Amino acid sequence: MKICFVSPGVYYSEELRYHQQGSESVILGISKYMARCGHEVIITGRFGENIENLKNIEFKDINSPSLKDKPIQEVGSYLIYSKYTAKEIGKEDIDVLSLNERFSAYFPSKLGTPKVFTTHNPDAMDFYKKFAVKINKINYIFFDIKQRIEESVMRNSDKIIALNDYIHQYLSHKRFNNVITIPDAIDVKKYTDKSDDNFILFAGRLEPVKGIEFLIHAFSLLNPDLDMELLIIGSGNDQPRLEKIARSKDISHKIRFIPMLNKSALREYLSKCTVFVLPSLFETMGTVLLEAMASGKPVIASDIPGPNNIIENGNNGFLFRKGNVKELSKSLELLIRNENLRKEIGLAALKTVQKHYTYEKVALDYLKVFNQIVV
Repeated sequence: MKICFVSPGVYYSEELRYHQQGSESVILGISKYMARCGHEVIITGRFGENIENLKNIEFKDINSPSLKDKPIQEVGSYLIYSKYTAKEIGKEDIDVLSLNERFSAYFPSKLGTPKVFTTHNPDAMDFYKKFAVKINKINYIFFDIKQRIEESVMRNSDKIIALNDYIHQYLSHKRFNNVITIPDAIDVKKYTDKSDDNFILFAGRLEPVKGIEFLIHAFSLLNPDLDMELLIIGSGNDQPRLEKIARSKDISHKIRFIPMLNKSALREYLSKCTVFVLPSLFETMGTVLLEAMASGKPVIASDIPGPNNIIENGNNGFLFRKGNVKELSKSLELLIRNENLRKEIGLAALKTVQKHYTYEKVALDYLKVFNQIVV
């Protein structure tokens, strides 16, 4: 089978490497497995000189022009990339297309090739609109544009892949009857539990949707006798506000902000943390949660779609009501004070990822879908 994955319209560079990004790392992981199974795989993207060199996978550089790197103009760049990509794909004898970002997918979705669209981001779905408008007034207009484009792509797709059951149900309610749930995945073998260096860890974009302020507030409630540090790894516009909150709680000396790291450097921190926390308000999956669990670490996450598909509360991790600082602080204190519980939860977390969230398992699920839609 000749399979083409259409990557997002990001311009990849030495600083923004393809395999270091969220959905792209999943695309690459399942592509490698498909190639080993004998399938011909093409991955399109704006690679420039940063084309990956992998056996049996062709990285097709789409040399599309860029507009200035601002949100609206960035969308324009993605749509131009989409147009160029559709033209290039049209020259190939592709059996199936995998589309992975709404704007980049727009023009390829109009091709007659069998195709699937994976909903990596919930930010054009009805349940997200109120929050989207709250954090940026431009979404009064922009949200509806995003939604119309995404739903156009979904109507043109033979199958829609939801990363969690809630989004599956949401899309079914919107009368998309061709939805299937397939989660994200990671390379479990790359993760390990090296030590416990007395720190709580968060990693991700520093944006309001990630709920980091609730983690800082919960951390401030911990008993002072707990010798624990909070490490926040990531970059984003919300950092000044988060630092201000830490100062207001007089805990700045216990919190370290570390700029976004590459995957290998992040794995080192994951391997040494005491507890990993994902306090997000919205997620589709939370790949970094899987990475922490694969490191054999106890995890705490908001009880929201995505994380609550992965975590069985009290078994392989803990869930708290999103934004509930006292619940989060209580779970943190419980785990910090109980080494045996941390080991027990961490081991269960590792087994969960090994069973359900490997590239091999997820790639096979994708191949089943591809075989269903290829005539």
